[in-house]
Amino acid sequence: MSLRMSEAQARLYLGKHYTPPKPIKKPTGSAKKKQSSQGEELMALQLRSMNIEFTTEFKFCDTRKWRADFRILNTQILVEVEGGIHSGGRHTRGKGYEKDMEKYNWATANGWLVHRFSTEKVKKGEAIKDILALLSGGDFNG
Repeated sequence: MSLRMSEAQARLYLGKHYTPPKPIKKPTGSAKKKQSSQGEELMALQLRSMNIEFTTEFKFCDTRKWRADFRILNTQILVEVEGGIHSGGRHTRGKGYEKDMEKYNWATANGWLVHRFSTEKVKKGEAIKDILALLSGGDFNG
């Protein structure tokens, strides 16, 4: 059996020993953990199934908060799975699109090879085929 009481009742019952509950803080800004999209989860599964070592949410710039969805380990390859491209998501709206261009241009200028795929390309298996071709030096379909 549990005892339930309001804060006022607890204050009255406990008197000087009452300590108000601490408010629950919601994560804000960079403290928010990014949730993986369906496309990112599938991309991770495909990379694992091909024994390709990778890291997620890779921070590739020390002075900005930029992160890539994936970095293929032991390479300079970054992989982005762009979601919401057909539904007016962040990647296709003006400001988001411009910020993405800045991010990808900086990465390229600093030696990173950035490959972007739609969720549809990941679902069809085309993204993993292109990554395998890129890693093996074979035909890349783009």
